[in-house]
Amino acid sequence: MLNILKKRKLERYKQMVRMEQLEKNVELANQRYDELSDAFKDALRYGHIVGMEYDENGEQIFVACTVEMRQITIFIAGKKKRSSYPKLYATLDRLEPSIHINDILGDVNEKSGSILMKYLFSFCDEISNILNKEIVEITGTISSVDHDHFDRIEHFYRKFGFDVKFNEDGMDGKIKLKRKSQCLDTTTG
Repeated sequence: MLNILKKRKLERYKQMVRMEQLEKNVELANQRYDELSDAFKDALRYGHIVGMEYDENGEQIFVACTVEMRQITIFIAGKKKRSSYPKLYATLDRLEPSIHINDILGDVNEKSGSILMKYLFSFCDEISNILNKEIVEITGTISSVDHDHFDRIEHFYRKFGFDVKFNEDGMDGKIKLKRKSQCLDTTTG
């Protein structure tokens, strides 16, 4: 009889531990939902959501894009404060089928720059299909403000196939990517 009571007590204890763990999991899930909900709302408030990714810590983030006139802003919304969301600013050339990268802002050694570039390339493909005119070139300048980490900037752009050239004085430079022709949808229905 004593053995049966011990087993029941042990079972109740195990259930109590499982319930406590379940309550902790629910609390964490609710907290994560609130964080994602805030990030999602920010992304919607400031642009159209174009994707969902995971950052270097495995945290879910949203990628949003705004286009005003020819100005393109691609940014990442997540747990960070709005003012520090990683952003890519670019301009769609009015006459030539090209895009000029004005600036990329974000923390160094995060996955955010690569995510922003991925969505810039995706944007180029979408615009090419909409305009039925291929975006054949992406250009940009490397500012002297960034001279203390030119090596990282060069590595970053070369990773995506850009030609990187620094001026003779070594204080600024230019980037250029000739895009390979993507097949435009020319089917007629």
